[in-house]
Amino acid sequence: MSRALFLLAACVVVFTAGCSKDQRSVIPPGDYYPLAVGDTWTYRMSPGTKLYDAQVTATRTIENTKTYAMAVEDTYSYLVVRNDGVYEYGQGDPSEPKVAVLFDPPQLVYKLPFEEDSTWNAPVLADPTEKNSETVYVDGQVDGVESVTVPAGTFARCVRVTVDDPRDAPADRTDLWFAPNVGIVKTVTYIAVGAGKPKTTTTELVMYRLASP
Repeated sequence: MSRALFLLAACVVVFTAGCSKDQRSVIPPGDYYPLAVGDTWTYRMSPGTKLYDAQVTATRTIENTKTYAMAVEDTYSYLVVRNDGVYEYGQGDPSEPKVAVLFDPPQLVYKLPFEEDSTWNAPVLADPTEKNSETVYVDGQVDGVESVTVPAGTFARCVRVTVDDPRDAPADRTDLWFAPNVGIVKTVTYIAVGAGKPKTTTTELVMYRLASP
């Protein structure tokens, strides 16, 4: 995701293409961020036809907490799902644990449980690799419930979330759609270009395999 990927952090510019607003906005129950070793999601990025995988490859205990290594190409994030949110405990290749960058405290990625119109403002390090990195704030909000059609199929009752992360500059914001018991099925990132219409980068779920029940 931009960082919003899964740090994937994405409906095209016109929201009627691929997404339809549900009449009822009650957030359905479900696991919106599955994490188990072997879970794999394949996405297509446009413009273009690039495919990439997001995959849970390993576990690591950090501060007495079992975390899951999420690999997106060459980037690894150590993630945990708590009752109150998805947290990132650090970054780094699991094969080189001594050079991993660990966060103290862990950084909030998404606030849970998803509730309609809920918002969050989470402090994060602008550059975790820098010893004296400044703290910036990531804004997020839950916008509602929609049905989404992507190459992997049609997913009903997806929760739409908007994230504004200053670390993603020049990106202005990223919209994400989470399907219950699947995870992120679509994202669209808006990149401001002067005073004109923003450019967009879209990712869509092509296929997925979950090791978790």
